[in-house]
Order: sequence, then C-alpha cells, then structure tokens
Amino acid sequence: MKLALLDARAYSLLWDGQIEKSLEVATEGELLVQQKTDDNSKYWLGRFLSLKGTLLNFMGNLESAIYYQKKALNLRIEISDRNGVADSLGKIALVYKNENNLKEAINYLLRSLEEFEQLQSVLGSARTLLEIVLVFIKINNLKKAKIYRDKLAEMHSKFQVDTIQICYKLATGLILKKETRIVKQAKAFDILKKLSKVKIQEYELEAIVMFNLCELLLDEFKQYGDLEIFNELVVLIDHIYNRAKKENLSPMMIEILILKSNLNLIQGNIKETEIILDQALALSNEKELTSFSIICKEAINKFHENLEEWNDLVTKGSSIRERVNKLNLKKYVDRALELSNQYKH
Repeated sequence: MKLALLDARAYSLLWDGQIEKSLEVATEGELLVQQKTDDNSKYWLGRFLSLKGTLLNFMGNLESAIYYQKKALNLRIEISDRNGVADSLGKIALVYKNENNLKEAINYLLRSLEEFEQLQSVLGSARTLLEIVLVFIKINNLKKAKIYRDKLAEMHSKFQVDTIQICYKLATGLILKKETRIVKQAKAFDILKKLSKVKIQEYELEAIVMFNLCELLLDEFKQYGDLEIFNELVVLIDHIYNRAKKENLSPMMIEILILKSNLNLIQGNIKETEIILDQALALSNEKELTSFSIICKEAINKFHENLEEWNDLVTKGSSIRERVNKLNLKKYVDRALELSNQYKH
C-alpha cells in the first residue's frame, strides 16, 4: 500500500510541475524496494526507475534519463512485465526524440509497437503508430509516415474507439499539413478544425491538434491579414490554456501564458502583457520550477527592453499583421507543442 501511495504521490507532483519533489518521492520508493528480490518488489522498482527517467527527461538530463529508462526496461524484461516493457521502450524513444536522435527514436518506437501488438493492446498500438508518424514527419519522410498512417487506417475501420479514430485523423491531417500543395494544406486545416471541436480525453492529443491548427492559422493570417483569423488563434490558445489549468499542468500553463503575453503584445495590450508575464513568473516561483522562472525572467527582460519600440508601433497604428511579422509567434507555439509532448505515456 505504501508503494502505491508513493507512486501516486510522485505522479501527482509530476503533473503539477514539481519535478524535484516528485524525484525525491520516486527515489524514496526506489530505496524501499531496490534490495528486494520478489517479483512484486521488482515491479514497483521498475515503475520508480521509469518515473525517475521521465523526470530527468523533463529536467533536460537526457543521459541520466536514458540510463534509468533502460534500467527499468531490463528489470521489466526480467520479470516478464510485457506492458511495462512496451511502456519503457516508448519512453526511451521519447528521450531519444528530445535528444534529436530520431533514428534511435524510431527503432525503439518500432520495438514498442511490436510489444503492444503482441499484447493485442489496440490503444497502445494506436498511440505508438501516431508517434511513429510524427517522427517520420519531423524528418520529412512522408512516404514512411503514410505507411504507418495506413496501419492506423486499418485500425480505424476495425475498431470504433475514440482514441483510435482521433489518432488516425490526426496523423492524416499532419501529413497533409506537411504537403506543399495548397489544396492539401486546406484539407489538413479542415481535419484539424473538426478535431478541435471534438472532446478529446488525452491532453497531449488535444494539444497536438490545437497547436498545429494554430500554426496553420498563423500562416493564413500572415498571407491575408484577416483579423478574424487572428481572433480565432486567440480563442484556440485560451482554450488550450484552460485545459492545461483544468488538468493542473503548471509547466504547460506557464509556457502558454508566455504565448498569451505575446498575443496581447501584438494586440497592443501593453499593460495586460506585463500582468500575464508576472503571472507566469509567480506560478513558476510558487511551484519551484527554476528553469521556468529563468525563462519567465528572460521574457520579462525582453519585454522591457523592447517596450519603447512596441509603444511606438501601437501609437503609429501599425497593423496586427505587421506586428505578427515582427514577433516570431511560431517559435512560441512550437515550444509549447514540444513541452506538451512530455506528457505522453
């Protein structure tokens, strides 16, 4: 019972963004069982080791993250914890993805997929197939991405399960988004737009939908300058922030607050921009998220350094389109999307 409570406590702290405290609890659990030899103790040890790997991945210590994830993997193989093995393989892939070692990420994802398929875990298979598609898209190998999207298509036609339907449609939309033809990008927009209106249980799946839709809206706004498009972007960001707040995902809230501050800056809401940045910093300090506190302080300093220039732009009546072109919003959208990926598995 104590091990289960420690496990639940550590994960609760993780989702709240209290990474160092979560690491302390995971280490406490690890120390309780590391000398025991029964399979149940090894099961819990595997969970605590895997969690430590996840936490170290969050902290950017990728070498140590790989070490703990592989240690957990070997232990899970030893006790024939097949679900744990599939989970560990996926988490190792995520670390390699963050390391930009996409070849190794693919290798481990394919191994994870094989495990899930042997376990006949349709949800595990679907989520892993989507991950494989995302990595192939990232390396611009749309041919391979379509092969694994087609595997999702087979599952889509066979299983009437919401997550599988979403994974298939999302994979299709993101492949079309990467195409160069405008007609295909328009289809991508239509798919993502429809998905944005669906109630998606998994936060990270909804985040992928919303942030990719934001990128398409940004591209469209830069081309046409229609304020209706920009306002739609603002509504999407508000929605994904409120979802992060509901899920109590403090790091995501902070990252999206920084994005929201830039949207307000573009709109000429100078005072509101400062308030939102202060809110992000206060949340970082409250949760003792040192790395995010640094990011917030940098954003606040940059705001003050450029304040006179932005006041001039607003006073002169520059268009929203001009201000969007001046501020690289896509960078902030991409950063939030990358952070949301950490909540997988």
